Amino acid sequence: YGVLIRDELPSVSNAVKARATVAESYEEIFGHLEIAINQAPEYTTSSLASVQAAKALKAVVLFYQGEYAEAATAADEAITFVNPLDASFSNVFTNTETSTEVIFCRDFGSDELSYITYYPEQAFNSGLWGATESYMNIIEGDPRKDMVITNKDITYKEENQNVNVVSKMYRSGDAVPVIFLRTAELYLIKAESLARSNAAIADAWAPIKELRNRVGADMTEPASRDELMDEIFKEWWIEMAFENWHEWFATRRFDRLLEMNKSLAEQLEDEQEKDKEDEDGGNSFEQAFLQKLEWRKIYNIPTSEINANSACEQNPGY
Repeated sequence: YGVLIRDELPSVSNAVKARATVAESYEEIFGHLEIAINQAPEYTTSSLASVQAAKALKAVVLFYQGEYAEAATAADEAITFVNPLDASFSNVFTNTETSTEVIFCRDFGSDELSYITYYPEQAFNSGLWGATESYMNIIEGDPRKDMVITNKDITYKEENQNVNVVSKMYRSGDAVPVIFLRTAELYLIKAESLARSNAAIADAWAPIKELRNRVGADMTEPASRDELMDEIFKEWWIEMAFENWHEWFATRRFDRLLEMNKSLAEQLEDEQEKDKEDEDGGNSFEQAFLQKLEWRKIYNIPTSEINANSACEQNPGY
């Protein structure tokens, strides 16, 4: 679905406006990126926009658009132009503000810390949002595990529990900046884009090999395209986990949602059981459940916008 593009200040006369088409939406995005690539200043700090960030973001947009051949080229060009990989994986998160790898991030001022520190504390250090069993199965055996996950004892509802907590994005008493772009993402985009545009296995594997070489992880080249795609999927989940929802988008692209989300898989089983009990013997319950998953790939439009803008239709399923 396209987005609602406001290219002039909202007023009573122009409040009612239909959403753009998907093509028009991408045209708008790429138009702004070209302006930034041609006019933005050179990189000075990761908390400010730069031509390097614009080039990296162009590769990201092409990638999520599904233009994989173009995305591979854009990612390769951006890699040669932006900040190099940090020699230390852990330094990216312990010293985000000064890491050479972070291209663009949201940094927080001292006046914001009282609120912002609450989120990483609750999300990562409390253990209540700990890593899932699916994630632990993927990262097991990788050297980054000890940099990403910490095992600790917590007390929840007066019960003592031993859990895996996310230490990668947590610094005690500090607000970890939100990383929007870092060089490692470009390596992953290049690898997956090459793989999806039928490049040689060795060529698509090379960016993953560089990421794993940094941490001393397994670098055995995949023997088939299926193995290659599996390793690229795992690398998204290990290298980029808990940063900016990369796991969710990778799960959708690789069609592994039900495999990674046991709760949804169990719900699907319940719907399949309903079908068996249905006198007609159809699969209407299962189909309805799978359709709902498709609808939930995109957020709903806020009710306030729908009420104020009669030309904007709600996304299906809401």
